[in-house]
Amino acid sequence: MQKQGSRIQGVAMVGASAMVVLCTAGSAGAATPGVYIAGQFGQSTSNSDSWTAVRMGQIMGNAWAGSQNILAWSEGETDKTDQGFEISVGYQFSPNLAIEGAYIDLGNFSYDSPLEVSDDGTVFLDARSAISGRRRGPALSLVSTWPAAGSVWLDARAGAFFGRSVAKVSFGLEGESPSHAKFTDRKTAIFVGAGLNWSFLEKASIRLGYSRFGKDAMIYHEVDRISLGVRVSL
Repeated sequence: MQKQGSRIQGVAMVGASAMVVLCTAGSAGAATPGVYIAGQFGQSTSNSDSWTAVRMGQIMGNAWAGSQNILAWSEGETDKTDQGFEISVGYQFSPNLAIEGAYIDLGNFSYDSPLEVSDDGTVFLDARSAISGRRRGPALSLVSTWPAAGSVWLDARAGAFFGRSVAKVSFGLEGESPSHAKFTDRKTAIFVGAGLNWSFLEKASIRLGYSRFGKDAMIYHEVDRISLGVRVSL
């Protein structure tokens, strides 16, 4: 349900904004051909269904290896929402097609869980593990653009996100200073998106967009992002 809700919320926001602007705009606008730069700030939401006990257990187990054996853990608290950013450079071949390279940071997603551990199978000790996962890296995409009305134009994009996943683990017995471990991995993920653009100047526009990023290699979660940014043609 959360997975569908995030996606519907993003599409609804872009769609509602488009309807408001289209109803108040005049003559058609379009993306300006040539090189452009863009920056976006967004809110990312992880799909909680992908935070499976198996994945969390693997990461926690790797951190505890050689110290204690994890016997059981309770369902932890998950912070699935964070802020991130995107910086991109693109080339608009025509009013309808562009190619874009970007650096994307999807923000942090955390999981905090109480544990029971033992080093001999008989003595049970209370412990805790906290996992902070982060995804960021370069991306390359093709962007289709269409004039809408007035100074408004729409876009749709699809591309590859060459993200690096990092999981930082803080773990230890209750009441003691925690230890720390870090695990990294890479996986190319497909992402798609759509946006509403308003050209408030001849070579500058504001973009409201929604994007969906495929699963990563470390935590194995998908991400929905709603973003707001500015694009400037050079």
